[in-house]
Amino acid sequence: MIYEMGSRGLKPIGAHANDLRNNLVPGTILFLNGYDNPQYCIIKNLGISKTFQDYGARYLTVNIATAAQSYKDAYTLKHISKKADDRIQVYITNEVLGADDIINLWQKSEAKRKAAEEKGRTFAADQNIKEAKGRMFFKKHIPQEAQALIVAERKVDESDIQSDYFGSRTEKTVVLGWSGHKRDLFSEMRKHAIKIPETSHLGPGCGHFEARVRVCADFQSNGAYYRNGQYSPWHRELIEERGAIRVFSTHKAAEAWIAKQKPLEQISFDGEPVSFKWTIDEEKIEHREKYSMGAGYYLKDGGRNSTGWSIRKITKHGAEWPAYLCISLAERCIF
Repeated sequence: MIYEMGSRGLKPIGAHANDLRNNLVPGTILFLNGYDNPQYCIIKNLGISKTFQDYGARYLTVNIATAAQSYKDAYTLKHISKKADDRIQVYITNEVLGADDIINLWQKSEAKRKAAEEKGRTFAADQNIKEAKGRMFFKKHIPQEAQALIVAERKVDESDIQSDYFGSRTEKTVVLGWSGHKRDLFSEMRKHAIKIPETSHLGPGCGHFEARVRVCADFQSNGAYYRNGQYSPWHRELIEERGAIRVFSTHKAAEAWIAKQKPLEQISFDGEPVSFKWTIDEEKIEHREKYSMGAGYYLKDGGRNSTGWSIRKITKHGAEWPAYLCISLAERCIF
């Protein structure tokens, strides 16, 4: 039995044999309330599964806007007349497409599906060739005694605050070198970071340094309180570059830039002069996240899901290196 949580507790929502939701005719338009509010056209009733009878009939549908195919189970559907709020829900509408419109939509959908399958086959064949080439490179450049690889990865942030999703995808991977042990050492990662321009800012002695201006006294102005040591809101034009805080890759570079700036003048607030001073703030690029749901040890200027390059160590498990590393080595070999 399938239940739904309602205002009065659980209630059954399964679509049994005599449920009208099991007998929707082809052409019936379904409406998804939520996201971009897509509409789906029922193409075919695939019947009721003997294993999941409470699910009711399964329908093959096509998204009217994108021509993408998908399946809908009868138990998930409600008639549009029962729409009482704006929650995410698939509704059955009273609109039914004619036979010609159904055929045209199905033909368009099938053409899209077949093109996607062909593209997938071509991609798979290309990946197989790259994997074979990459395994040859592994035999040539990575010794058998290697216990781990030092890799650079470019992450792309795909977080969505509205849906409370936080994550990223790896867009590129570059094998930088190999290691004879499995220990996570930042000194080792930094040594390999200078091998490609994209990660040179993570090399030895490098980091994330910001030149900031701070207040040198406690004071009050126009009803607002300011404390000694807080960032100055009156010097943003000095520390920003193109609307963002200016970042330096080394502490020495930040010091050199500050040395070229004019002395910070006092500002008078309610007749009291206030001084300001330059400071250099460091944001750590050595991340230690060896805890549940953590990302392990890695070098990165930014958080784990932020867009940008990072460096980490991948240990070997089994006799063969994973296919994706072989493909990445075939796509870009720096040895």
